[in-house]
Amino acid sequence: MVILQRVLLAVVGMSSAWGFTGEELSFFEREVRPLLAEHCYDCHSVEAEKLKGDLLLDSREGMLRGGFEGAAVVPGDVEGSLLVETIRYGNQDLQMPPKYRLDEKTVAVLEKWVAMGAPWPEEEAPSAEGKREVFDLAKRQAEHWCWQELGGEKIPEVENEDWPLHAVDAFVLAELEARGLKPAGEAEKRVWLRRVSFDLIGLPPTVEELKAFLEDDSEEAFERVVERLLDDPGFGEKWGRHWLDLMRYAEGYGHEFDYVIPQAWKYRDYVVRAFNADLPYDDFVVEHAAGDLLEKPRRHAETGWNESVIGTGSWWLGEATHAPTDVAADEDLRIDNQIDVFTKSVLGLTVSCARCHDHKFDAISTADFYALSGFLQSSRRELVNLDAGGKRVSTVAKLQEVRERAATVVEEDFGGPVNGEGLARFDGGSWEGWTVSGEAFGEGPTRFGRAEVVLADEGQPLAPGGVAHSGLLGSELTGVLRSPTFVLEQPEIHLWMQGEGHVEARVIVDGYFMDGYNPLLFRGTRLKEKS
Repeated sequence: MVILQRVLLAVVGMSSAWGFTGEELSFFEREVRPLLAEHCYDCHSVEAEKLKGDLLLDSREGMLRGGFEGAAVVPGDVEGSLLVETIRYGNQDLQMPPKYRLDEKTVAVLEKWVAMGAPWPEEEAPSAEGKREVFDLAKRQAEHWCWQELGGEKIPEVENEDWPLHAVDAFVLAELEARGLKPAGEAEKRVWLRRVSFDLIGLPPTVEELKAFLEDDSEEAFERVVERLLDDPGFGEKWGRHWLDLMRYAEGYGHEFDYVIPQAWKYRDYVVRAFNADLPYDDFVVEHAAGDLLEKPRRHAETGWNESVIGTGSWWLGEATHAPTDVAADEDLRIDNQIDVFTKSVLGLTVSCARCHDHKFDAISTADFYALSGFLQSSRRELVNLDAGGKRVSTVAKLQEVRERAATVVEEDFGGPVNGEGLARFDGGSWEGWTVSGEAFGEGPTRFGRAEVVLADEGQPLAPGGVAHSGLLGSELTGVLRSPTFVLEQPEIHLWMQGEGHVEARVIVDGYFMDGYNPLLFRGTRLKEKS
């Protein structure tokens, strides 16, 4: 007690280089530090036998740096401080101390301390060398075989040199011989045909196929069977099924009502066709990741429709609920699932652990996870026209040329740029950040100071500058005009829309897309033309 009194006497009347008064520092030493030492330091100090959560609470520096969950304290912000959230026991996943709850008086002391700005005397932070978990990406990569670059592997020597038909066989045989085992004998033709048929198309051979194979004594008999099975449509159906399982393919969203996923079968058939066409795996992955962004997409051999864009449909398979209690959290869970599915399927490992902390075993950091998350956060679900034969692309290009020539003629007739009347301008006169897809809106909203020629509607030959017009190139074209993300600060959004046919405006809240199935959540976020 005498020592403590001397410390208090030393700080009273002094001010900290951090700007704290002697009274504030006294409060910390008298009320706060003893609480931290009693309830926190066993797990969150340099003296802890095992540091938990990579969090040190025995220095102000450690408090502000935080651990796996982020900074423990935000000086002056009680509600925004993780330390306060955990001791209040309001968050079921973060409750400290874990084995008992602090009384209200103790909680109030720590809340007051944070509100004061988390005063702490100027002192050197205890050395945490060897305590904090340091994520060394290069070290992780160097320690495990799966992260090493592929290199030449020496083919092992085997006793039975006649058995291997391929270099890979030598590795198998070497392991068998090391265990005192011998490979099984060759299967008779009848058994072999049954095995290869089940392997490649998932069905047994027919009586006619079996008879033909048994009667074929040529050296090419086996090769002909394999080629026939690889050319069989059943090959893609059998092997594509495994990939569909990885992509959690279903034709409904599951959950309570299992709403139908529109045209999910197109993705299923796309996968079957890709396997049957022997599409290279790297191209297959590219189409899944960004098939909608390819300048020269792969097209169906017979119909000419865009095959590549269908691959991106895999992102939107999986379970979806029509009324999540927290839409933002629902979006996070959906993106987490998308990352989990894609990385497990393509990389053969999970990166989900890195959502909360650098991966403890694999060379994956939280930065890697949130880079993938950002890729998906900036993407949006959209139905697209497959553009059979590529006719729409070529036709739209020709129409655009006609519009450009017509606009020049109009300006010459009027002696300069002209703005038509009758269509509303976007508030503020700026379309910065807006994006377009499809063909209906052309390259984007009409240009300011120039009247745009409308080819699809004789009753409205000119569209004024600064408006979004979906009929510039034709009434049969489809497209989407999308605003940048913005924060809802008012209870209502006012939008004026005019048009004929299938015209629709939507407010998409945090990527939520189930309002088309059940309007229980976000009722009124869709505006359609009145018939």
